[in-house]
This record gives sequence, C-alpha cells and structure tokens, in this order.
Amino acid sequence: MTYTLSIVVPVYNFDVRPLMLRLAEQDLPPMASSKDIEFLFYDDCSSTNVLKTNAPLQMLPNLRYKKLSQNLGRSRIRNLLAREARGRLLLFLDCDAMPPDAGFLRRYLEAADEQSVLCGGTAYSRQAPKDPQLLLRWRYGRKREQKPASKRNEKPYLHFHSFNFLVPRHIMLRVPFDESLKKYGHEDTFFAFRLREEGIPLRHFDNPALHLGLEPASRFIQKTEQGIRNLLQLKKARPDFSLRLLEARERWKKLPLPSSLLPILKSHLTHSRRPSLRAFDLYKLLYLRKCEQSKDFF
Repeated sequence: MTYTLSIVVPVYNFDVRPLMLRLAEQDLPPMASSKDIEFLFYDDCSSTNVLKTNAPLQMLPNLRYKKLSQNLGRSRIRNLLAREARGRLLLFLDCDAMPPDAGFLRRYLEAADEQSVLCGGTAYSRQAPKDPQLLLRWRYGRKREQKPASKRNEKPYLHFHSFNFLVPRHIMLRVPFDESLKKYGHEDTFFAFRLREEGIPLRHFDNPALHLGLEPASRFIQKTEQGIRNLLQLKKARPDFSLRLLEARERWKKLPLPSSLLPILKSHLTHSRRPSLRAFDLYKLLYLRKCEQSKDFF
C-alpha cells in the first residue's frame, strides 16, 4: 500500500508516547484521512527501560515500531526509514520534538509539493529551565535556532535542521544523508549542501515543533566538539563545502588566542547561570583550531 504521508521518527532514549498521542490527535485537511498516514518509529538501541516504556506503541495500527539490533547513528537510521517508508511524502521528526497544536500536520500537507523540501523550524519554551545545567542549551536554542521563516528563507540551505522537515520520498532516496558520518554532528548541514548542489528547492515556513530534549551543558559541549570533528572531516572530503564556523576561522586566523583558554571558557559555559553565547562561539573556534593542529583529531 502507498500512503500520502509517512511520519518517520528515529528514537533514542526518549519516551515517544506523548509524541505519538499528539500526532494521533491531529486535524487533517479535506484531501487526507488517517488511512493515508503511516508511522515509523525506529529505535536505535535505546536502554532497556526506554524500550519497555515505548513497547505499547507496537500495538497501534498503521505504526511500525522497530527495535534495531545495533546503533546506526543519525544518518544511517534516517536513510533506513526513508527506504522502508511507503509514503510519497516523509515527515522527519526527532524523538524529542512535539507539535504545538492539532493543526501541525494540516499545515504541512497544505504547503507540501512533490519537488521541494519543506522545513517547519524549531521552537523552545519561553520559560527558562530551572536546572542551571540546561541553560546553555536553552539559550542557544532560543537565540540561534528559533527563527521565523522570513529570516530562515534569506539563506534557506544555511538554516536547515533535520529536527522537523518534510521531504518527498523520491528526493530523499536521490539525496540521502551522508553515512560516512558515524557520530553526531553536521549530517543535516551537509544534507542541505547536497540539496543545493542538486538544485532542489528548500523552503522554510512557520510550522515549528517544540524541542523538549534539553541537554546538560557538558553533554552539549561534548556533542558540539564531535560536530566540529565531523565538520573537518567533511571539509577534507569536499574542499568546496563551507560553513560560518569555517569562515570565521579564516577571518580570525591571525588573532593570537591560545587553546589554553578552552578550559576557562568551558568552566564558564558549564557553571554560569548566564552562559555567554559569544563565549560559546569562541570555544568552538578555539576547538576547531586545536583539532586542525592535531594529527589525530578524527
């Protein structure tokens, strides 16, 4: 059977029952019904407790809940979901995403076409988290990721995130995520780069999903470092690939900033109740320099 829409969710150590409940409560446009939609939730080797929590989803109709025997990572699991989905359109949501209201799917289906990628965006709670360890991730999300479509469309490929986007299946099979990136970071950046190379339109519109999964600052910094290593790996393979951090490196390469500042900046970012995003930018720039100077940064 071919569906109009496949909602595909890579799951890792997160309770996705509330997400499925919100998706099941969606209002649909007149041209679609619940029979036109399938759900694929593929678990990428979560902990036993999370697997037990999400187990009831296996009993729901039109839902395929698959537990993978090995961790595939962010690129490979998305490509697997695309291959095994049966919808003409694929809506990718991260497992810690939450549609804001019952009109979320309707807005996507009304705006979709068969030749372009559609990105709804990301939103964060207005209320700062009580846990100070979550402040860096929250501030970064509010200031750097939560942008209106009018702003994102100024540089559409630069502002793409895989957190919440819709893509025709034939495009996803033609331009899959790069599976050479085994760990976290910049797989979505390079996907957007490939879309631009292939001349595939990328449109942003205002249909954000709420990002629920805030991480402690130490974990966010660790993932950022991994992302920078991926960025250098991509740059080595594709010298024409560029990003703002790489451009900043060129602008500031003569600035005498020692890597000994890294632990000072990291201490501020992990302990301050008002972590500075400029300090975070500087940390990323210095870590990039450190990696480039190392022979074994991969």
